[in-house]
Amino acid sequence: NLDDAEFRLRMLIRLYPKHPHAWIGLGMVMIARKNLKEARRALRRALELDPGNSAALEQLERIPRPAAPPPSDPHASPSA
Repeated sequence: NLDDAEFRLRMLIRLYPKHPHAWIGLGMVMIARKNLKEARRALRRALELDPGNSAALEQLERIPRPAAPPPSDPHASPSA
């Protein structure tokens, strides 16, 4: 179950904070939970520890990019 997996991965990260596979696992759990911000953070940390890690790169590519804000209307009046 996701709660158990997240708990175990966070404990592993506490014990071994430089273990990239623990960060990848946490990223995958966060993807499954739809917590994409936290997933990105965990996977980026894995890549900091192990640049070019193909598993981290693959999982990061699975996460949709945040939508860009709509362009501002240059003709709109500034809000007060």
